[in-house]
Amino acid sequence: KRRKKKRDSERIKEIKRKDKKIIMLNIVEGDIFQTDCDIIVCQVNCVGILNSGIGIFIKSLFPHVYSEYRKICATSSPDNNLLGRTYMFDIEGDRQMALVFCQYGMNYRQGRFTDYEAFDKCMRFLHDNYGDKRIAFPYRFACKPYDTKSKDWYYIGRYLEQVLVDDGVDITIYMSPEDIEFENKQQKRREKKQEIQKKILENRIKQEMERKRAQEEFEAEEAKRKAKKERSET
Repeated sequence: KRRKKKRDSERIKEIKRKDKKIIMLNIVEGDIFQTDCDIIVCQVNCVGILNSGIGIFIKSLFPHVYSEYRKICATSSPDNNLLGRTYMFDIEGDRQMALVFCQYGMNYRQGRFTDYEAFDKCMRFLHDNYGDKRIAFPYRFACKPYDTKSKDWYYIGRYLEQVLVDDGVDITIYMSPEDIEFENKQQKRREKKQEIQKKILENRIKQEMERKRAQEEFEAEEAKRKAKKERSET
């Protein structure tokens, strides 16, 4: 466990950016399943359950992919670890779906569930074997669904930029209506927080000015009393 944590922490440091800004990513609003990209990427777990993200729609849209996914998970074992593996499936037309095994289970309460080492292997597989294709990713790929506290998207986005985009791979990030609603709510929360912080700062400045004014008035009164005392003594 200690070794795994160390590898993960090193991976995070490698893909983390100090200013936490994602640049050079083509983010669009729309249905990822209607994309004209060659490959749709979906992160999956190793226990055969798809209950979040775009994985929810795979069972109904691409039953053959879901069926194969279940078989793969059913035949895996501790000696046949799926983490870090990528499976490609033909879907509609010339398009393919990439199932990337970057998480073992699905307990979101245990913090970050994406294994960064497995994630790195899967992304490099796509880079090395499908780098000439157009690849579609869902927004907040490999992150907790609508987690307001998670900063994983900063790391994941920066990684996609460094490893794929910077090396010429054409990727597009698709935002669903739910993603847009989530980001709008987040923006309102940020604006409200900024407004509260602004008021707190204004109150502190006001209190400091009042303190200084009171101090100046006190010092002026003290100076008057001292001068009056000196006059009376003479």
